Amino acid sequence: MAFTNLFKGFGGKEADQAVTSQPGENDSGGAETAPGNTASAFFAGTSKFFNSVQAKKDGLMSDLSSKLNSVKMETGFGSGGDGSKRDVQSRGGDAGGDGDDSSASEYGDDGDQPMYADEAPSERRLSAESIDSLSENEAKSYRTDIGNFVGNIINPKNADPDNSLEQKFRGYIAHHTGRSAFARELKKQTENVKEVPGNVLHRLVRYGGLVLEQCNGSDDFSPACSLLNSAFRLFQQEVAPNGRVTQTFMYAGLRDQQIWQSTRFWNAAVFLALQQERSVQASATTGTENDLDLEKELHDALAFSQLSKFAWRIYSLGLSKEACLDFLRRQAEDAALSKEKQRLLRANVLKFYSE
Repeated sequence: MAFTNLFKGFGGKEADQAVTSQPGENDSGGAETAPGNTASAFFAGTSKFFNSVQAKKDGLMSDLSSKLNSVKMETGFGSGGDGSKRDVQSRGGDAGGDGDDSSASEYGDDGDQPMYADEAPSERRLSAESIDSLSENEAKSYRTDIGNFVGNIINPKNADPDNSLEQKFRGYIAHHTGRSAFARELKKQTENVKEVPGNVLHRLVRYGGLVLEQCNGSDDFSPACSLLNSAFRLFQQEVAPNGRVTQTFMYAGLRDQQIWQSTRFWNAAVFLALQQERSVQASATTGTENDLDLEKELHDALAFSQLSKFAWRIYSLGLSKEACLDFLRRQAEDAALSKEKQRLLRANVLKFYSE
């Protein structure tokens, strides 16, 4: 996959074309104007770098193709000294790690390495079907009911859930199983969808917000990361009589969620995204000096692309410039991002905060 493709739509469609977003239904966050010119400049500064890296990678992979089956990987691709971080099992999905049931605990105050669990940490069982102290049948029932609930709310022809159904939903998402099922089903059932009707967007904001509140209270970050990805992908589009197109993204109605203020959440989100991208980009190396140099360069490109994506999201969700820069500084240091890329990242962030 070309590294330039890592940026395609990373900030939602609002980053791919210059459009003006307006408040969706029940949007307390106000209007969102998609700064298309800023985003275009943001991407343009990185294109040459990624093309160069991709060309080098293609050449190396051609030389290594005959050795792939004999090489045993001991660490993830581009670990960059990151071996103390435990891998999160990938179950498919996009760069946010949405495909799993994992729950991430917090970083330390000074950016210590995180601890991640495949299941809710204090509720681990031999079977992945038995988290939250639920029997396997109960867990299966949760997932089935949540799947049906998601199917109902994304169908614009259906009425809004009544009070009894909403209360049942609230009971489900009090558990990790329910939160994880909602995030996974939303991704699964809308994987071929970006544009949704206004009434569907309103429901997604409402019920996605309820799930995020529970995630925040439980430090259950993996479902929240998946919902973040969905929020920057799903939008309502309207065309005015004069032909002007406006797009309102799901995230615009979720700006006031407390979880966005949590450094622990953003630490977990970046970690999961990097792990997912590394698994997608995984390649074998023979340990030669040339291979190690290329691996370092690829790691630099991967970290830069992910931090750029999260910088855009932090900005779009209304967090302060100071909070964004401080977070990126810590993450860039942890990822051993090159000084050149750190300067470019900071310059881009300052530019779109100033416009």
